[in-house]
Amino acid sequence: MGKAWIATIICLIASASAMAQEAALEQRLVLIGEVAPKSAREIARNDWSIGTETIDRDFSRYEAWRDYLGPLGAKHARLQSGWARTERQPGMYDFTWLDPVVAGIAADGVRPWFTLGFGNPAIPGGGSAQRDSDLPRGAARRAWLAYVRAIVTRYRDQVDYWELWNEPELIGKFTAEEFGEFAAETAQTVRSAQPDATISIAGFSGLGSAEGNAFIRQATRTFVARGGRGLAQVVGIHIYNPRPEGANDALDALIADLHTIDPGLVLRQGESGAPSINQPLFALSNLWWTEEAQAKWVLRRMLNDAARGMWTSVFTLTDLHYSVAAERGAGFNASQARKTAAVALNSKGLLETRRYDPSGRNDDKQVVRAKMGYRAMQSVTSIFDARLKPVAAPCRASDANVTVAAFRRDDGASAIVAWRSSDRPGEKPHHQSVDISCTGVRLADAPLYVDLLTSAVYRTDGVAESKGDTLQLTALPVYDAPVVVSDAVLVEMW
Repeated sequence: MGKAWIATIICLIASASAMAQEAALEQRLVLIGEVAPKSAREIARNDWSIGTETIDRDFSRYEAWRDYLGPLGAKHARLQSGWARTERQPGMYDFTWLDPVVAGIAADGVRPWFTLGFGNPAIPGGGSAQRDSDLPRGAARRAWLAYVRAIVTRYRDQVDYWELWNEPELIGKFTAEEFGEFAAETAQTVRSAQPDATISIAGFSGLGSAEGNAFIRQATRTFVARGGRGLAQVVGIHIYNPRPEGANDALDALIADLHTIDPGLVLRQGESGAPSINQPLFALSNLWWTEEAQAKWVLRRMLNDAARGMWTSVFTLTDLHYSVAAERGAGFNASQARKTAAVALNSKGLLETRRYDPSGRNDDKQVVRAKMGYRAMQSVTSIFDARLKPVAAPCRASDANVTVAAFRRDDGASAIVAWRSSDRPGEKPHHQSVDISCTGVRLADAPLYVDLLTSAVYRTDGVAESKGDTLQLTALPVYDAPVVVSDAVLVEMW
């Protein structure tokens, strides 16, 4: 046989082998559908919240985004209390701006909750309506407590969770001790008006700095010394790291310290999000964000927190049209670039608004479309309701840069979530094949593979195998957004 014939036969064998491998790969993951979103009314309970903030300062408008809230699937929505908008004249409350918002959110099957915060310039000593406001002092403190009693009493049938002030450690106008005293006094007022309320000492965001860490711990010590253990059940944390998992070690250290102060305290993540464009102001500014990177960040924030058993709120539903003048004048915006910023659009929304105009003359907060992150979050809320809980099943990936978490319902239905967590979302978006083993969790035959970013659902063949009490996932495609391998019963498709 001539060399040409031998070469031809070798090529045919190689081609047949390649075709066989390709056919095998085609059968390992076969696209069969898309995750079907569930509205909040279709979900009994979950621990997902969405930010619906800043209506109090007219940086967003309820009417512009209300139709998008229920279909998102989050069962909780954060509001801000708007003291300055409600009490424009001392002692006279006008809740007509807020009543339809609270009622409308509740009608969508979503539980509203409030941050009680920001001051009131109509009250002498009441601070300002902006996010760098001082605490109300003197006679204004009595006016503040009267307002707190009024708003809690008014909405206690629809609202059961109250967070006390927003990011106090960033403001620089009072000490941790002063804030702890103020928060305890406020919490006692909430508790007297609603004895079964869930109360968060604050929404702190200083976890990444030594000063912030010290403020959180000292404020909590003062709060408990003033009000006693059990007055609050929660310490709220606002987490902003370029890599969502970057705060995990600090969170572990914080909860350990908080339990020495009050063993009943738990952490809730009350505000966290990422921009969809590079912006000059606000958290995670001056980084090159895209809409896809934002969606990946939100997914990683949600699944990271869920794996830790932590209730979490995504910031935010719609892009927010902040005041340029207010942001330029805020004390924590100290750099020259921030002091001269021309745009104060906060693009952390999952919905894009029509037009931002710094002058306000041609501003348009109407929603024009949902971003990628909106659809991605729908897939999370559709699959991960309150029945699906994190389990302490030891999981190990062949690549140490891959995070793996296991979840299980009481009926045994289970899911494994994996993503590459070593870099900021979008920096290294390539897929890789990873082997994963988990002990103490099993999947039924032919589990599904779900790409949460695209909502695509695939049938698997030869990906998962259970041996005794060990689950083995072989050559699983993983990248910098979470993927799910789950029992089919957990995933509804359309």
